[in-house]
Amino acid sequence: MTGSVTRRESGELLAAFEGALPRPQSATTARLVLDVMRNVSRAATASYYREAAGRLRWVAGQPLRETALRPIRAALRHDRGGARVSSIWIAEPGGDGWERSWLLWSDRPHGAERDVVYMQGPALRPPGECAQQLQRLIALLGPLP
Repeated sequence: MTGSVTRRESGELLAAFEGALPRPQSATTARLVLDVMRNVSRAATASYYREAAGRLRWVAGQPLRETALRPIRAALRHDRGGARVSSIWIAEPGGDGWERSWLLWSDRPHGAERDVVYMQGPALRPPGECAQQLQRLIALLGPLP
């Protein structure tokens, strides 16, 4: 048949086309999404991690000390699936005492990992005021490698 494209040829063509498209830098995209999340929540600082099997890997934002990661891991152990927002209290050694902060996490579309965003600051908005916007924003992190 002249002019027809088989499924295999069209799949290869599509893969070649997608491979030639410019790709945004994942780190830049993660940083920009995190900045918007920080502004929406009025957080002073924000951190973005990937979690798999209880291990947190820092991706963007302000990295946290191990003492701050413990309550985050504890909150993640109580996960029931999907996107969640939790208010947690963290005290950093040498800090101003206990500070209310937020933890937002969402399952990644592929694999057994989760995206985890931690936000804190004295002007942090209540979760009910912006949780929906933050859940929409964290979904933008899922397609990143």
